[in-house]
Amino acid sequence: MDIYESIVKVFKRIKNQSSYLALFLLDVLVTIIYFPMYLYYLIRKQKTVAL
Repeated sequence: MDIYESIVKVFKRIKNQSSYLALFLLDVLVTIIYFPMYLYYLIRKQKTVAL
């Protein structure tokens, strides 16, 4: 869980400055990380159904 730990570190660092900014950045990071994985999952699922 290296990605999660790095996100938590960044979150804690920014939280001191602005919690709203931190929440926004966390949301962006999660979207950037998980959206391609979700698309990949959908593509694999479609290929499995096609086979």
